[in-house]
Amino acid sequence: MTGLRPVATTQIIIFNVFKIPIFTYKIFLILGIMKKLLIASLLISSCRLFAQNEVYDYGTFFLTIENTTLKAFRPDSTIFYQKEFFRPQDFSVDLDSDGVDEFLITDYSQTSGKKFYTLYVYCTLDTFYLVDSVFSGLMEPYQVISNELKTTLLATGNPDFDSLNSSDSLFFLPLNFWKYEEGGLFLANASVYDLFISENDDIIDFIENFYLRSGASCTSSSVIKAAIASAFINYFNAGEKSFAAKFLKKYYLCPDAEDFKNKILRLLK
Repeated sequence: MTGLRPVATTQIIIFNVFKIPIFTYKIFLILGIMKKLLIASLLISSCRLFAQNEVYDYGTFFLTIENTTLKAFRPDSTIFYQKEFFRPQDFSVDLDSDGVDEFLITDYSQTSGKKFYTLYVYCTLDTFYLVDSVFSGLMEPYQVISNELKTTLLATGNPDFDSLNSSDSLFFLPLNFWKYEEGGLFLANASVYDLFISENDDIIDFIENFYLRSGASCTSSSVIKAAIASAFINYFNAGEKSFAAKFLKKYYLCPDAEDFKNKILRLLK
């Protein structure tokens, strides 16, 4: 079941500075994209990881995470910001190439054995404040270098599609890409065609391998409907609406394809 996929015009480099979740690792193995992990190891050095209970000096303020609590202090040791998290992982990276690192935290809560992630972005220029937070659902946020925008973006999942995931080991969500600029976080989906196409190349490889192992049937489509929906929405967000319809017709093998498409589009809204 090959031949139905547009081609990205530039090479996409994806990296995640966090511990790679088991479900993601399994997807990497299935799709044969371990090369991304090698690239990740080379790019992690561009980010500054933080250790628990250490104090970090930004000149006009200090930061520390004590257990699960983030605290920001003035030079006179008074606390001017404090927030409690569940299981925070924090790091520092320059998202807008202005020479000043932003401070990011990815946090997750756990329900019925599943992790639900939220990304927090903080400004550290002269003072410290929360720029924005994004609920990412079942997908751990990661960073990606966009050749189209020539900057580092933040990728999160679309949590409206969490309900389509029934497996305990493999999760798929449509992506949202976020750009940090002028002290704000803005959705960049309309400007990153290649990122969506690259992501869908991996999802299509997974779908085709799954059908080879399990058989191409409605039963198989139902098992991996989250993957199919994710690729459909990724194409949709990339502006490939006609191609998204062709993709769904080819890979969703149940008679209720039209109802499934309408359900996906309702979730997107």
